[in-house]
Amino acid sequence: MKSIFDGWEKQIKGKLNDFEGGYCALGWMDKQDPHMGAVYMDTWSRVTRWIENNLEVSGIPDANNQGLLDIEGFKMVDLLTQGYVPEDESDEDRESRLINVEMEKMKEAV
Repeated sequence: MKSIFDGWEKQIKGKLNDFEGGYCALGWMDKQDPHMGAVYMDTWSRVTRWIENNLEVSGIPDANNQGLLDIEGFKMVDLLTQGYVPEDESDEDRESRLINVEMEKMKEAV
């Protein structure tokens, strides 16, 4: 499974990029899909929803700028919201998370 955040190496805060290889989360997403296409919009929607539900801040910029998620955190949220199941996750946790992923997909379809 791939993440839009694969390859991101230097996280910055407060601006899209520093022109020295550093990007905020949205800056990195924009670099990967510069015309805000389907990949960007799908990732933005899934990751924003997860952040708002779990970190109680209003989206990707806040999670980035407040340091609530680092690069690996953004990758993991992206993967989890795509249905990735960590190997050490209990069956009960896995079932609950998969149900939540399916419910989110149904909401998007409406």
